[in-house]
Amino acid sequence: MFKNLALGLTFIVATNAAGNASLPEGTITCDFNSPGTEVKQECPFYMACTESKNKTWSGCVLKGNTVCNLHRYLGETGDIVSNNLPTGCHPTESCCDGQCCSELQVCEELQGPSSTTFMYDYTVLDVVQVARNDWKTPNGKVVQNRPRVCIDKTMSADSASKAVLTPIFALAILSLVTVEGFRRASSPAMIYKIGPAIIAFTGFFLMLSQGWIFALMTQVVASATMACPRSKKGLLILGQLMFLWVYFGGVINVWFGTGNMKNFFQLAQSKVLEGSSNSLVGECTSYYDFYNYAQNGNDKAWNADPTRSSWGLCAREYLGFLVVMSHFNAFAVFTMITHTFHEYLSPVVSDDKTTETTNPLEAALQVNP
Repeated sequence: MFKNLALGLTFIVATNAAGNASLPEGTITCDFNSPGTEVKQECPFYMACTESKNKTWSGCVLKGNTVCNLHRYLGETGDIVSNNLPTGCHPTESCCDGQCCSELQVCEELQGPSSTTFMYDYTVLDVVQVARNDWKTPNGKVVQNRPRVCIDKTMSADSASKAVLTPIFALAILSLVTVEGFRRASSPAMIYKIGPAIIAFTGFFLMLSQGWIFALMTQVVASATMACPRSKKGLLILGQLMFLWVYFGGVINVWFGTGNMKNFFQLAQSKVLEGSSNSLVGECTSYYDFYNYAQNGNDKAWNADPTRSSWGLCAREYLGFLVVMSHFNAFAVFTMITHTFHEYLSPVVSDDKTTETTNPLEAALQVNP
């Protein structure tokens, strides 16, 4: 504020000095008149001349900065009703209907809350009232360009990696591991493939959560279960039982602690859906740092639930769906491991009297009667 006042005083001094015999060193004389006078506009050496279609808003702007205009019907074109001279927008900022958005902000359509106003066609309007009227002014004219505002919400590299890149690569790896597991299945029987198939299907959705790493590990176990040869079933059972213990929240020792690896099934058991920072919604918005509404509600539509605080991958509907998928995933893991364990303890005898798996204890008794 004080900076703008000081710059404004500078303009007044520069304008009044036009009739003086000497001007401050480096003073620039513009091609247009100072607003409201017949005297050429003059700017200090650290500022540049900027002429507007609306001569009233011509003036000086800090060199390197850009002028941000507010148009009569908003948007980027049309009659100019105001601008942010003399400061303008910093080179790192962007223009958003007369406002300057920083690198950590995004220019989005203004949605609310109630009593929030905007200037349109020289008239101050309430954004919620206009939105309720299907974005028409009180006289019934359709708003040509909806108002926009700077919001503290950007898709940073960290957010993009978690919300876009990681799921894409994770889903590709999941598909590859699943196909390889089915291709190398040691038994053609469908009972061997039901559990891994459900794990692959539910894991597809769990990849789009903060539990994507554990979902990948679960699919590795499912793939190994299908591809494991009969002679290695003993080692497979040992690994499966250890993984099952960890999956349902157990910790074997420090070497098998999951650390920061999140299992969405465990999160669903220990947290409520929403209502606190420790909820699934709170943890999701903290993880992505993107899918939450602005605190002032500028990006939240008037017809949205007032209690809703998130959207997209952190919306209550999607997180509720993930909770259901995590339970199916858990049941499939338990069923798959239990079936493999049963086959190891009591091998199925085929028509040719050979067994699909060999119990080590029985084999030892046959060798040493």
